[in-house]
Amino acid sequence: MDKLGMMPDELAQIAAAGGQMGIAFEKLPAFTQMTAQMANAFNMTADAAGDMSAKISNVYGLTIEEMAELGDAMNTLGNNTAAKEVEIGNALMRIGGNAKQFGLLKEEAAALLAAFISLGKPPEVAATAINALLTKLQTATEQGNDFKDGLRDVGLSAQEMADNIAANPQAALTDFLQKMEKLDKQSRSITLAKMFGAEYSDDIALLVGGLETYDKALKKPLTAPKPSAQCKKRLVQHWKQPKAKCAKPKRILLLPRLIWAMLCCLWCKQLR
Repeated sequence: MDKLGMMPDELAQIAAAGGQMGIAFEKLPAFTQMTAQMANAFNMTADAAGDMSAKISNVYGLTIEEMAELGDAMNTLGNNTAAKEVEIGNALMRIGGNAKQFGLLKEEAAALLAAFISLGKPPEVAATAINALLTKLQTATEQGNDFKDGLRDVGLSAQEMADNIAANPQAALTDFLQKMEKLDKQSRSITLAKMFGAEYSDDIALLVGGLETYDKALKKPLTAPKPSAQCKKRLVQHWKQPKAKCAKPKRILLLPRLIWAMLCCLWCKQLR
């Protein structure tokens, strides 16, 4: 077992996942180090962590450093909400395209998911509801009369919604949810049904009724420690456990022999 808390073949699995998802060859060592830290912090297997990191990085167009920042945000949310990091990560892969198109920052998308999951929705249900919410709001001017009537119920026009999103996506989303919260329960149910249909209205109603949870989740990543500090802290805790056979590392670095193991694994896969 190496100083990253994994066996060489596990690190090779991470590198292989990154290579298969298009991570540049010269960036694989840094990608592997970052993902190994996340895998230990989030209690994930090496291949699952590699797959998750690579897919989220590709969807959001993140650098290794930016993915590490997102990992820290997820770690902060996992420590301070009822959502687990792996749940947030798996759902991020489902909403990444829509969240990016809408204009949400990666941390804002993670916070939205954490709030939904904390309110009791399974990750896949939360992701589906968020996709519906963001897509319809962003295409407000192209929606039907029922949707536009629903916007008018909360004091917005379709063009105002579009302009608000263009100016500040997160503020526009928060403002819409807050306006919806001000309606009485019956009016809120009717308006949400007009806008999002019976399939998604109850899920979005849950978020509207839990805006305090959402607000807290939004603020958590903004006060997180410096990039990768959270994951490194969890890695140190991992090494303090009895199952760890080696001494706690002074610095978290990839050793040449492990880089060689990863490259050999990739080479072998390419030859098959």
